[in-house]
Amino acid sequence: MILIFLITWNCMISAQETKPGTEALAPASSPSDSSASGAISGTEGLKNGDIRENLPAGFMNITLGMRMEDVKKALTENSWFDYRGDPDVTMLASPNQQLIESRGYSFIEKGYFQFYNEKLFIMTLVFNRERLDFYTMHMLLEGKYGKAARLDPKGAYWENSAVFISLEKPLSIKYMDRNTLDEIAKERKGVEDRGSKNKEEFLNLF
Repeated sequence: MILIFLITWNCMISAQETKPGTEALAPASSPSDSSASGAISGTEGLKNGDIRENLPAGFMNITLGMRMEDVKKALTENSWFDYRGDPDVTMLASPNQQLIESRGYSFIEKGYFQFYNEKLFIMTLVFNRERLDFYTMHMLLEGKYGKAARLDPKGAYWENSAVFISLEKPLSIKYMDRNTLDEIAKERKGVEDRGSKNKEEFLNLF
């Protein structure tokens, strides 16, 4: 099971090491009948410098920013997932965060959907390594969205002003909402600053 955790945007910029859109269309055929090249649908590749500004914000009918109830409904309608309902929903230790973990079918082994204030801000898809490989996915994403902004031994990374996408080894893809990550980072900094001030005020009592 992949460890789902929250990494602030500052950490992502420095290390690019994160774990947990595409057209809102259901697959034309069942997962078992699809080819590997058709397993991951998305925006058609663009040929100009605006490729990265058209990075997808999710997978099929599930996109970043959706409310939890809408994601639940979308999962029940998406034939790539075996969503069981509320048993797949977990409350996380971090404030205002929830997680949906759903088994997948065929090319998708599992999906992790992380929410902040009831809105989806991180989506991770773990692929079936018996049916897909890192090279295939890397070439697919480069063909559609241009060369990765960064490469390292752990994966490849694309980003624009709204979305951060990481293709990670051994084989998973993560979509992240940059605005929400920025918001969480600011909130955490505020908490840390208040903690430092409280500590300083306490120490001044001696």
